[in-house]
Amino acid sequence: MITALESGVKTPLGNTRLANGMNVALSNIDNGIDQVLKVRAATGTITSEVDATKSSNDDFVLQYDRELSNLRDLDYSKAISDLALQRATLEAAQKTFVQVQGLSLFNLL
Repeated sequence: MITALESGVKTPLGNTRLANGMNVALSNIDNGIDQVLKVRAATGTITSEVDATKSSNDDFVLQYDRELSNLRDLDYSKAISDLALQRATLEAAQKTFVQVQGLSLFNLL
């Protein structure tokens, strides 16, 4: 662009050279801007992926900390009571199933 402007415009040929030089320079500027925009878009995509990965990692850390806290802060007496209650419920369900399974219409006759 500088060369085209310095060449002068004193003749019709000079005007044509100036116009051609300016068109080439503007085309080169457009191509440069397109390249910058492509790199900027690629950088934005990578940044978005990094942010998503960081967010996912933060979720995993939070879940890990929660589980670790549950293990460390376990109330053993409550856990044993809950286990005993669940075991009693399971045994009652099993006994009921055995009794119901033995029933049939022939037993009623």
